[in-house]
Amino acid sequence: MELFLATLRAIAPLFAIVLLGYGLKRRRLLHAAHVPILNGVVVNVTLPALILRGLATAPSLPLRSALFPLLLAASEVVAIGAAFCLGSVCRMARPTRGALMIGGTFGNTGFLGYPIVLALMPNQLPAAILLDQFGMTVPLYITAALFGTVYGSRSESNLSVLETMRRALRTPLFASVIVGILLHMVLTDHFRPRLVVTGVLIHLVGQCLRYLGQATTGLVLLALGVALRPSAIRAYVWPVAAACMVKLIVAPVVMWGLSRAAGYSGQLLALGILQAGMPAAVMGSVLCGESDMAGDYAVSVVFVSTIFAAATLPVMLAVLR
Repeated sequence: MELFLATLRAIAPLFAIVLLGYGLKRRRLLHAAHVPILNGVVVNVTLPALILRGLATAPSLPLRSALFPLLLAASEVVAIGAAFCLGSVCRMARPTRGALMIGGTFGNTGFLGYPIVLALMPNQLPAAILLDQFGMTVPLYITAALFGTVYGSRSESNLSVLETMRRALRTPLFASVIVGILLHMVLTDHFRPRLVVTGVLIHLVGQCLRYLGQATTGLVLLALGVALRPSAIRAYVWPVAAACMVKLIVAPVVMWGLSRAAGYSGQLLALGILQAGMPAAVMGSVLCGESDMAGDYAVSVVFVSTIFAAATLPVMLAVLR
C-alpha cells in the first residue's frame, strides 16, 4: 500500500497537468493549432536537451542494462500477438486491427515516460532513455511502416520501411542519444585529461541543457492535454477497450515475467514494468494516421489509455514488484 500511495503521489501532479491542458483547451486559452508548435519545441529542443544531459552525466550503467531494451521488444511481440487475436475475434476492419496492434503495443515511454521516471526514480533516467529509444521508438517506426503496407486502407499513401526509418534517424531525438553516449564516454575519468575545453565551458553547456530539459515535462503534458479528443471515442468503444487492456495490463505483466526470468529486480524491474505499462504512444497515433490505419481510433486509444494509466500504473507497480 505504501508503494501504491507513493507512486500515486508522484504521478498525480503529472496527470493533473494533462487535465489542465485539456481544461485550457475547453476554455479556448489553448487550441489544437498549438499542439504541433508545443510538440515541435519538445521534439526538436527540450527533449533532446534532456536526453543529451541525462546520458552525458549518467553514472556508468551495468552491461546487463544494455540488454533491457531487448526484453521490452520481446514483450511487444507478445502484445502484438494478443492484439491480433482480439482484433480477429472481434472481426475488426483491417485498418482498425492494424491500429489496435500499434496502440495496444507501443507506449508513451518518452513524452510521458521520462517525466514519470524523473518523478519516481531519477537515477534510472539513462536506462529509461535506452528503453525508450531502442526498445520502443525503433520497433514502433519499423512496425508501423510494415503494418501500414498490410492494414492501411490506401496502400499508395504508405511510407516505406526504409523511408520511415530514415525519418526516425534524422530526428534530433536520435542524434541526442548518439551524442549523449559519446559524451558520456569522453567525460569519463580515462578521457577527461585529454579534453581541451575548459571546465567553465562544460559547466555553461551543462546548465543550458539542464534549463532546456526542465521545460520538457510541462510542455509535453500540456500538449497531451490539448490533443485529447473525447468525442472520437464513441465510434470505437470496444476496440478502444481491447487496446487499453493489452497496453495497460498485458504488456506490463509480460515485461514483468521476462524481467524476472532474466534476473532483474529492484528499480530496474520497476522501470521495466513502468515503461511497458505506459499509455499508448502519441507518435503511434500519428503513424497510424499517416498509414491510413484508423487514425481517429488510434487517437481515441491514446486519450482513454492516458486517463486509465493514472490508476493502472500505481497498481501494476505495487502488485508486480
